[in-house]
Amino acid sequence: MSGFAQLLGSTISESGDAFVLTPVEYMIGNPLLPALHGGAVASFLEVAAKRALARQLPHGHVPKLISVNLQFLASARPDALVTTPKVRRVGRRIAVVHAEAFRRGDPAAVCFAQLEFAVHEPIRVGGNADRHTL
Repeated sequence: MSGFAQLLGSTISESGDAFVLTPVEYMIGNPLLPALHGGAVASFLEVAAKRALARQLPHGHVPKLISVNLQFLASARPDALVTTPKVRRVGRRIAVVHAEAFRRGDPAAVCFAQLEFAVHEPIRVGGNADRHTL
């Protein structure tokens, strides 16, 4: 997970399959609009997609982000953003997750994302399950 995604972690909550980002001051990218920084939106979708995927993987599998394709459709006002990631495919090595960010109460999406993750089994070295391969 990126450093910015780790910084976001405490502002993301889960409610069933949905994830909610509660913005804080440091996430504002353009104070004139104001609007959330695109990196904050992207990191939110990454964290949510990874958590949604991890729920579907066998214990010990840790998804690692390979690529992300983002389409920003509108500025994200500094209101709560909501996403319900959809795991589209889980193969032996790769998983694909789609996520859309919406402003709470607004049906128009702010951003679409397609994320691909490596989902290899962890390598166990001397009983240590903390090492993973890509």
